[in-house]
Amino acid sequence: MILHPTKEDTIIASLTALAIAIHVVESSFPSIIPGIKPGFSNIIILICLFAYSFKTAIQVSLFRVFISSILIGTFLSPSFVLSLAGAISSLFFMGVFWLLFKRYAGLIGVSIIASMGHMLGQFYTAYYLYVPHPQLFKMLPVFITISFILGIVNAILAILFFKYQKQIIKKL
Repeated sequence: MILHPTKEDTIIASLTALAIAIHVVESSFPSIIPGIKPGFSNIIILICLFAYSFKTAIQVSLFRVFISSILIGTFLSPSFVLSLAGAISSLFFMGVFWLLFKRYAGLIGVSIIASMGHMLGQFYTAYYLYVPHPQLFKMLPVFITISFILGIVNAILAILFFKYQKQIIKKL
């Protein structure tokens, strides 16, 4: 049997590969604050949502989590569980926001919602599975602030991609 990939399959595979590459590179850098990474691979998820569909964003996000965790060697580890929880939570918040406010949703708003959803998913998963200590909640304002800032940064980078996409794609 010969499988013929559709254009959609090729797009999903290409965007997934890019998100995985960004995630793997980012994971090799030390974290200034434990548990905080910029999440630059989520820029690809924003591009998926705004250029293609929410379905494409879901597929690329989940493929990225599973495949990059296998490549990095964290599959089924606490790091994988937190990454998956963050991705699912981010997709949930982003999906609800997109469904309710698609007409008014801009990249910055969606990115902030997704970033904060990702952080909250990881935070509560860490609390319920790994560190069930009430003192952990003292860190929540710090995590919320940082995720808000990183949501804006990732949105700006996605906006720059859309602004210069023709020049970027020509160079690829």
